[in-house]
Amino acid sequence: MSPRQYHSPLREARAEATRRQVLEATEALLTEAPIEALSIPKVAKRAGVSAPTVYRYFPTTDDLLRAFIDHVRPRLGMGLDQIAAYEPPDLPALPRKTFRGFEEAGALLRSVMDSPTWNRIRLERPKDRAGAVLHRFTGRASRLDERSLRAALGPLYLLATPSAWRWLRETWGLSAADSAKAAAWAISVLARELWADPASIEPVALEDES
Repeated sequence: MSPRQYHSPLREARAEATRRQVLEATEALLTEAPIEALSIPKVAKRAGVSAPTVYRYFPTTDDLLRAFIDHVRPRLGMGLDQIAAYEPPDLPALPRKTFRGFEEAGALLRSVMDSPTWNRIRLERPKDRAGAVLHRFTGRASRLDERSLRAALGPLYLLATPSAWRWLRETWGLSAADSAKAAAWAISVLARELWADPASIEPVALEDES
């Protein structure tokens, strides 16, 4: 007979609180210094816990960063479930939501977006974001096969990402409000064109690489 497992709600709540405390300390450090300067001892000191406590939850810095990405994405409006929840008519509202999160976490995003370490961690667990939203659009663009529809939807969702936000804000010089409005407008125009003439995307999407 296997030993009976005992679950303590209080212990689990304390563990979750400690984990959240560590992730919040990670965010504070990433906001202040390059990601390459991050270390478990620094995070532990900032969180007010011992280094062994942090190692118990996150054995390596990479493990900590993986958990931190999962922790921060929903707050930015970039969780996969959050993105997939938008119905096609509501898609222009997506950048208005995500850009607010990007503004609030602006120092963090500017600190990590150019980091090879951040991008390595971010991309090592690829998720099929296109696949998560395709089912919402197949009826509206029934003339398109999946490859063409993926190509058509890519620019729409790109306009709601931190990369689009940063470019509109820093390179194009728009205000926070105008950046969100511009991205929402562009999504509206692209979506309207796609619904009106789905075949217009096909020559681009189906062109073979030379």
